[in-house]
Amino acid sequence: MPLHGLKTSVPEENLKHQPAPGEVLFYPEGASDCEILIPYGVTVFASRLGPLAGNHFLTLDIAADELKALGTRVWHEGEKPVVFEEVGPA
Repeated sequence: MPLHGLKTSVPEENLKHQPAPGEVLFYPEGASDCEILIPYGVTVFASRLGPLAGNHFLTLDIAADELKALGTRVWHEGEKPVVFEEVGPA
């Protein structure tokens, strides 16, 4: 999910290059544009310039088959709106 030129001063923290499905990464900027990566299968985070590592800031609590279906749907139908909300204790 590209963040179209967003400039941040977020430091590197909890870096991952090969996140597991559901481990959401934030890449502030550098070798590539600022973006959020939401893996739904086996993933290696990279750009045309080589490997990238992003800040692991969120893990989605969703069944693997549901996450894969969502990722496949976006792949076939194109981008979808995304909203992040803080949820209190259950």
